[in-house]
Amino acid sequence: MTPGGVQGAAAFSLLGEAQPVAGSDRNLDGRVDMGEVRWAADQRFRLLDKDMDGALTLAELPQTRVQAAAARAAGRERRNPGTAPLNGG
Repeated sequence: MTPGGVQGAAAFSLLGEAQPVAGSDRNLDGRVDMGEVRWAADQRFRLLDKDMDGALTLAELPQTRVQAAAARAAGRERRNPGTAPLNGG
């Protein structure tokens, strides 16, 4: 299990989708064809393009759950230098 209790690719994705390939299967036939891949990519791009200018910038992209957890851990480390991490590692 990854930080935040998410499974699969969700911890590393910008949209929190645990099964991005399976989520592209629009007609639920157990196969993903190129048309479905293009449709899913377009939908995901639109979700991320906050200012709708047709381009993505780092400023628009949300942190992944892993990035957010690492940032929180780094903040704790700066506040408590010399203390052991909570996971013992």
